[in-house]
Amino acid sequence: MNTVLARTFIEVVESGSFLAAAERLNVTQSTVSMRIKALEEEVGRQLFVRGKSGTEPTAAGHQFRPYIELLLNAWERARQEIALPTGIEAVLSIGAEGHLWDSFLIRWLSGFRGSHTHVAVRAETGEAAWLTKQLAESLLDIVVTYTPNARSGVVIEPLYDEKLVLVSHVPRGVERWRPDYIYTDWGSDFREAHTRAYPGVNRPILTGNLGALTVRLIIEGGGSGYFPIGAVREHLARKTLFLVSGAPVFERRVYCVFARQREARNLLPAVIEDLLVFGRRAAQYDAPTSLG
Repeated sequence: MNTVLARTFIEVVESGSFLAAAERLNVTQSTVSMRIKALEEEVGRQLFVRGKSGTEPTAAGHQFRPYIELLLNAWERARQEIALPTGIEAVLSIGAEGHLWDSFLIRWLSGFRGSHTHVAVRAETGEAAWLTKQLAESLLDIVVTYTPNARSGVVIEPLYDEKLVLVSHVPRGVERWRPDYIYTDWGSDFREAHTRAYPGVNRPILTGNLGALTVRLIIEGGGSGYFPIGAVREHLARKTLFLVSGAPVFERRVYCVFARQREARNLLPAVIEDLLVFGRRAAQYDAPTSLG
């Protein structure tokens, strides 16, 4: 299929009219109409219907959209991998949930790029479901996540157990309840363990899931909260944050997920082994006792 026709289809869907799509594509409205007509003839179905409120996809158009997006994504990835600059032999596409970039993968990627100068890296962040979809569509090689989705053809490797520690803007010991405590939801396992460790406490005044932004909020405005130790290690070293002595430490497992059919690529086994080794080192280095 002609990718020009595919991109025109997506522009019409997103803009809601042939005229707006033409403006986005910098072509005439008649050109957009001809492209859509050619696409409809190719697939043998009407893809759009025009009404007073604009242009809407037909039922066939709605069904067709995810396939068009998959085609365009695959085409873009193929174009990037083929058009590699001199000295680059491969492209690694890796995705992870945002908190994992903060606490683990940024450090890993820094070392990986230094030792694999012949590899270009495409890094993505997103929710676990979206990352899994990207992996299934071969748009990502590896996904690092807390919540792997077991499915046919997918390999799930435990990477390491991430520790969540309670930190505060001032040195102090653990207390049953603090009015400045900020609760971050780190998933169902954390919620259950947190309830067992702090039964019957008052509801926190502030809750959220802002990750690194919550760390900044505590540093600038005071307070305390649970965070992956890798995400606050530098703040602990600089004493802009402090471990709360006596506070329970929680854990959640991090997984490396990849498609079995892509495992045979020359690059992937080495990358996966590198991630596993780095994960074991991170688990030892990030132990609360090693940070005082």
